[in-house]
Amino acid sequence: MKSVSVIIPAYNCELFIEQTLESVFKQTIGLENLEVIVINDGSTDNTLQILRKYEKEDKIILIDTPNRGVSAARNLGLDKASGKFVQFLDADDRIHPTKLEKQINVIDTNKDVCFSDWCFINNTSLELNNTDKENHLIHSPRLGKNYLNEILESRIWIPIHASLYKRNLISMIRFDEKIKFGEDVRFLWEYLYKIEYIDKIGYVEELLTYYLKHDTNNTQIMGSITKLNDIFENAYQLYQQNREDTYRYKEALLNIFYYCAKEYLAVKNYNQSDLCFEIIEKIEPKFLPTYPIKKKIAQIIGLKKTEYIFDFLKK
Repeated sequence: MKSVSVIIPAYNCELFIEQTLESVFKQTIGLENLEVIVINDGSTDNTLQILRKYEKEDKIILIDTPNRGVSAARNLGLDKASGKFVQFLDADDRIHPTKLEKQINVIDTNKDVCFSDWCFINNTSLELNNTDKENHLIHSPRLGKNYLNEILESRIWIPIHASLYKRNLISMIRFDEKIKFGEDVRFLWEYLYKIEYIDKIGYVEELLTYYLKHDTNNTQIMGSITKLNDIFENAYQLYQQNREDTYRYKEALLNIFYYCAKEYLAVKNYNQSDLCFEIIEKIEPKFLPTYPIKKKIAQIIGLKKTEYIFDFLKK
C-alpha cells in the first residue's frame, strides 16, 4: 500500500499543472510512497497531452472523463485511491516538499487529520522572501468547541489541500456533485463530524500549502446568492440525513439556518427565509438571538417576527 494518495482534478490547467505535479514529486517521503491520481475533467486545452507524458513515465495514474465538475472528479479519485492517507490538491496549487512528511508524523501521534498554515500566491513561483511570507501567511484556525458551526457557516475556511486525511475515515464520504460553492467545506464538515474529540485534530504551524489566486478561481467568480444557496443546501442536506441525531451538532445547524434566514431576508427571498425559520423551530423551539435587544423582543413576539421587524428597520 502506498502511504499517500494525491488526488488532483484537472480542467484547462495547461499553465499550472506541471508545476503542481512537480511540487508533489518533490515530497520528501519519496515518489515510491505516493499514488498520484490526476483526473482530466474534459479539458479543452493541452492539459490532457501534458498529463499523458507523466502517465507514460509511470508518475501518475490518469483518469480521463467528460467534464462533470470538480466534485465528480474528486469522487472518481477517491474511488481509485488506495493509500493510507489522502491529499487533495487543485491543479493550480502547490505544496511544500516537506508537507506530507510533517503531517504524517503528526497524525502518527494519534490524530485523525492534520492542517497546516497556508498562503495565497499570485504567481507560479514558490520562492517567497521573508516579507512575502509575513504579508501573505494565513494560519489555519485552531478549532474551538464550535468548529462545526464555524466551518459550515464559512466563517472559517481551511483550503482542502492544507489538510491531510486518513482514507479509512473517508470511506463513506463523497463530495456533493450538485453543489458549486463550498463542496470542500461540506466535505471537511462531514469528515470532522466523524472525529469524536477535538484533540484528534493535528496542526503543523508552518507554511506548507500555497493557494494560487487568479481570475479563473471558482472562489473569485462565484456570486453571493449562489454562495448563500449552497451554504443553505449544505446545511439542509445534513439536517435531513441526520435528523435523528440532530443533537450532536444542534448548535451548528441552528446558527447556520439563522444566518441563512437573515441573509435571505436581506435579498427579499421571503419563502426561503421562512423555510429557515421553520427548520429552526423544529430543531429548537426556544432558540433566541444573542443580540440583547433582539433577544428580549423575540421572547415576546417570536424569532421570525423579530427578524422581519429588524430587517424592515434597516431599510
